[in-house]
Amino acid sequence: KDAILDTLYRACLSYDINSVDLHDSAFVNSPETTFEMSGLATYKGLDEIRKLHANVGPLDTTHLVTNPRIVEFSDAQGTARLTASALAQHFRTGEGNLGDARKFMTGSLYDMDLVREGEGVWKVMHFRMKVVWMEGDQSVV
Repeated sequence: KDAILDTLYRACLSYDINSVDLHDSAFVNSPETTFEMSGLATYKGLDEIRKLHANVGPLDTTHLVTNPRIVEFSDAQGTARLTASALAQHFRTGEGNLGDARKFMTGSLYDMDLVREGEGVWKVMHFRMKVVWMEGDQSVV
């Protein structure tokens, strides 16, 4: 089940280090793959989800995830559902180390459906992000 958790970490870290390869390693390459943000926007298909990454990846960010729980798991079907809490800090590119820089922070709940692709490799099929709170300047993102 560590491989399931690793999918969450790959997805989040890919934004912080601006790695499209790491990002793509975490998501199923299918037109049915989705990333939903609190009902505000839904990206469908890996190409659309990459647009979100292209917007956030270059920023100075940290996405800290905690309380991961595998709430559903079927080894036979190769499916799992994972939930987690997240704190995401966003600064404009190059401004993260400035003490007075404008920032945008969110506290969110993640709910992800995953599928196994190959031996021990898990990927996100559906990523649902519920923003619980926001703080700061949303124009940063």
